[in-house]
Amino acid sequence: VAPVASGPQVRFERRELLEWYHARPEGLEQGFTVWERPAGDGEVTLTMEVWGLSTAWSDGHEVWLGDEQGLPQLRMSKLVVVDARGETVEAWMSAGCDALAECEVEVVIDDRGATYPLYVDPLLSTVRADRTSPDAVAGMGRAVALDGERVVVGAPGTPGLTDGIAVVLERNSGCTDTWGIEDTLLA
Repeated sequence: VAPVASGPQVRFERRELLEWYHARPEGLEQGFTVWERPAGDGEVTLTMEVWGLSTAWSDGHEVWLGDEQGLPQLRMSKLVVVDARGETVEAWMSAGCDALAECEVEVVIDDRGATYPLYVDPLLSTVRADRTSPDAVAGMGRAVALDGERVVVGAPGTPGLTDGIAVVLERNSGCTDTWGIEDTLLA
């Protein structure tokens, strides 16, 4: 699916869902609109693959992805799922990585009684540039650039706390249409 850029937003319009990223001062807001319930019983699970990181942990409300030393690099938090009536739908997140440094993040949605479409909205942010704290970089996603198969997401520094940072994501358009971290650039 080709990306469609509009101002600070990038969208991927698929038949079964809309995937979008919106640059906001507090981070890169990632969202999904699930048009209708997939076939099958039980909870609905959205699975996202992340390459280039090798550790993951979660408390159900937040997901942390880290490098080979276990230092946190990315955080997914502030998950909100709302149905077509504006009702909040129960959801939680989990994460794990395999020996090949491929990580998966899952958003699990208990859609019993929900009216589709569902709007799934977590916030993706990087960890402070000094990598000593799990605090997100303020302003992550304030600047987003798209060039073919690459997206660069930037954040300005916070005086006295962090220098600026940019995360370069590259699309893997093989058999799975996913994005992985190509590089993290520190000011």
